[in-house]
Formats: sequence, C-alpha cells, structure tokens
Amino acid sequence: MINRIKYLFIGLLCTVWTCLSGAPNFPERLDHGEIQYVKTNSHSVKAFGFIKLLTACLYVGEGYDIEEYPAPIPIALRLQYDRNFKKGSLVGSADKVLRDQYSSEQLDAISQELESINSAYVDVRKGDEYTLIYHPSRGTTLYFNDKEEVNIPCQQFAEIYFSIWLGNHPDSQKLSQQLLK
Repeated sequence: MINRIKYLFIGLLCTVWTCLSGAPNFPERLDHGEIQYVKTNSHSVKAFGFIKLLTACLYVGEGYDIEEYPAPIPIALRLQYDRNFKKGSLVGSADKVLRDQYSSEQLDAISQELESINSAYVDVRKGDEYTLIYHPSRGTTLYFNDKEEVNIPCQQFAEIYFSIWLGNHPDSQKLSQQLLK
C-alpha cells in the first residue's frame, strides 16, 4: 500500500511538473504576405518563478538578423497564454509599461493607434495566442488565434509598441534579453 502511494505521489508530481514547464510548440516559420518570418528565440514568463503565465516567441524576417533590431526590420512576436486573462488586465499592463518608458507627448503622438489596438484585444483563455507582425511596408498587424484583428501602418507605433516586450522596462527586461539574445 505504501509503495502505491509513493508511485501515485511521484506520478502526480511528474504531471504537475509537466504542466508547469511544458513549452508550446511554436512553428519554425510564419508566412505573412511576401515575407517569411523565421523563429529565433522563445521564453516563458512566470510569476513567483514557477507559475507560467505565457510564452513568447520572437521571429525575424528571412534574410534579416535580430541584431539589427530596433531598426525597422520585419519582426513578429507570438504570445501563447497559459492562464486566463481579462482584456482590461492585458491592456492595463501594456499601458503601464508604455507610460513608464515614454513621455505623454510620445504616447499622444500614437494615441489613435493605441486606441485601435486596445479595442481589438479580447479576454484570453489558456492556449490562446496573440501574434504581432511588423513589416516596414505594411505596419503592425495583430492576430488573435491566427485571425487578423487590426492593422496599424504607423512605423512610430511599432517602435514604441514592441518595446512592451522588447524594451528595457523592469517588468519585461528578462523577457527582452532572452528573446533578443
């Protein structure tokens, strides 16, 4: 009986570990119009060091080098969520990072674009994905579970908005370092 309990406990522990550490299987390439995006790095964001919130994967346009970033090169960021989040939480977190990094004048210059993208967000459930794809000739396109939600052609918007995940803010600095390495 004690051996059965040990095996049950070990099995349960292995199941929990797999749930906490399993990484999504991001595709090696993303097709977006005339350009292909190639997977570079991915990284999981965790609360308290062990509760996985989401995993981000960075892609760069084929023929470009991620070391060129933040130059206006084709990049894509895919976020797969491991928890349910309300739209207000997603938008609020992004707005906080932006307000901490940019002046009100800089954010006022892209206020319409921010309003457009914020209105496109919805509540997410475990397994949902948002993908942001930037191409200098097309702008930034937001996809939710591979369905296009909004396109924002402003280059200045892309430079600012991608810094939420690829900037130097304390809340996302570790993620940025892992994705851009």
